[in-house]
Amino acid sequence: MHSTAYERLCGLMAAHDGRDALLYSLMDACVLTQRLTVTAPALAAASHVAAFHSQEFIKALQRPPDDEDALETYGLVDDCEVFPGLWNYACAVAGASLQAAALLARGAADVAINWGGGRHHASRARAAGFCFVNDCTLATLHLLRKFKRVLYVDVDVHHPDGVQDAFYQSDAVLCLSLHHWSPGFFPHPAGAPHETGRGRGAGYNVNVPLAERCCDAAYQGVFDAVFDAAVDAFRPACVVLQCGADALGADPIGRLNLTTRGLQACVRRVIAARLPTLVLGGGGYDGAATARLWTALTATAIGEGAEEALPSSVPDHPHFARYGPSFDMHTAPRRLRDANAPEALRAARDRALATLDVVRKKRLAAAAAAARRPPAPAPLSAAARTAQVEVAEKGCVQ
Repeated sequence: MHSTAYERLCGLMAAHDGRDALLYSLMDACVLTQRLTVTAPALAAASHVAAFHSQEFIKALQRPPDDEDALETYGLVDDCEVFPGLWNYACAVAGASLQAAALLARGAADVAINWGGGRHHASRARAAGFCFVNDCTLATLHLLRKFKRVLYVDVDVHHPDGVQDAFYQSDAVLCLSLHHWSPGFFPHPAGAPHETGRGRGAGYNVNVPLAERCCDAAYQGVFDAVFDAAVDAFRPACVVLQCGADALGADPIGRLNLTTRGLQACVRRVIAARLPTLVLGGGGYDGAATARLWTALTATAIGEGAEEALPSSVPDHPHFARYGPSFDMHTAPRRLRDANAPEALRAARDRALATLDVVRKKRLAAAAAAARRPPAPAPLSAAARTAQVEVAEKGCVQ
């Protein structure tokens, strides 16, 4: 999903460090755009946004109140301060993710990408964490019109509290998140391992909290085991994958220590599941690092040798200077000790696997109950229905 108008609207977020212009310029320089079907997204209407968000919140986005207390009520303060063009920005992000989801639902694409999306913190009536609209939830709701079960996977450094809350009592969406979790790190306390769902959704929410500076090898070991178990237990019909770039060691506010190659391995595993997949962006506060990652992940999603064809160094292009001093195509980890002890990682993995085993048992029990249920009677033919009516009218018994 891309157009110059959409790129301009996404660029209104100052915290993104110009990442949108950097990304599409780098993809062009790496000759990836030519291998994509590029669709210009349309703005979502207020009625589309209302599929999740409250009317009062929508009105606040359209016409932000002047009163400071009202702004606080709707979360339009601090990292979600109002800026000129806010409503168009929110509608652009929501519209792009909804349009990408529609392509998957129609079978017009196997993988659809909206790097401007992934705004996973916004709740029904409040903005939060640089997220004014929850396009992840809106797109998932749209996919549920077509697909019976949706697996939502989030590799952003921050927990997707808005998405978790939206589907916490649903067994149609399984939310899986690997994130840094510690007191004082947004959105703590959300993202705790004991948050596993409620009611029909019990077991369908899986949080894997990580300590600081988690490296590629440790992260991938947990991700592979938990993702594979989620697919096996839940049997999703499609996947929504949020790929926040703030999990990179190169990100200025993230607390993990992943690299572009490490996150590529995770995305490669998701794509290998061969399910319709919606890929979204998310956090990412170093523009050059984010552009590196999402360019690499675009190549992973394309497949067919696109990863191998990526140059080892950033090609010369209008934003070349932003990638110094190394100009390497891939990011490198920081030289810091991983705070995740092996036994702690095993415990987090095993806790997640135990939760997913609950989901597996529920699925098997439902299948067994369906097998015991007597088959529905075959529909009567037109002639039989006519005879039945005639008998009823005559008051006869056959």
